[in-house]
Amino acid sequence: KTPVPSSWIDYASNWLTQHIKNTDFRYKDKMPHPVADPYVWDESFLVNYQRLDDEHVVLFKALQDLSEKPDDVDLLNYNRDMFRDHFDYEEKQFMACGEPCQADAHKKKH
Repeated sequence: KTPVPSSWIDYASNWLTQHIKNTDFRYKDKMPHPVADPYVWDESFLVNYQRLDDEHVVLFKALQDLSEKPDDVDLLNYNRDMFRDHFDYEEKQFMACGEPCQADAHKKKH
């Protein structure tokens, strides 16, 4: 049994895929609401887990900064480190829930 209804897990899986830049283009233009291009943080991206929401704000900014200065090695390294740390933490949360949260499928999206 999952801690939340499976419909919420499906929604979260689809949401995350759409909102993480360049991950799975099968979802492109299929969200039920407009998605800015380039991605700019707004409240529609909230997942209602404070740590993840706070990290997502930083990640959006980091990606935007890198898109404006793609040759900046320091920004590239910063993005790499921030995304790696974020994905490691997020994957651990999914893995703790296990298969009911589709942990393996979520990890593959990263």
